[in-house]
Amino acid sequence: MNPAEKYILQQREPWKDLLLQAKVFIERHVPEAEMRYKHGIPFYYLKNRPFCYLLATPKYADLGIVRGSLLTNNTDHLETGKRKTVRSLRYKKPEDMDVEVLESVLREAAGLY
Repeated sequence: MNPAEKYILQQREPWKDLLLQAKVFIERHVPEAEMRYKHGIPFYYLKNRPFCYLLATPKYADLGIVRGSLLTNNTDHLETGKRKTVRSLRYKKPEDMDVEVLESVLREAAGLY
């Protein structure tokens, strides 16, 4: 098992379930994305450049989009925080994951590469 997969499987529920769902979704909808273990978390690369990451915090599971500030669709679903370029989809429970929004965000983000 690689370190990125180990990171996901070591999370407590519901974060583990959310991260696994996001992993499967990314790999299905952006099959050319390559999962690596960078910065201590699962990080997907697209065309050898950072694309998105999966992160578990004490309060939520985060799917961060590296070029998120360039996205124009579904911006009301994206968290900004104090970040200049990264935007993220945050989930506190599995039913928070809107697959239509997730697919749209990933498709638009992949189109930036």
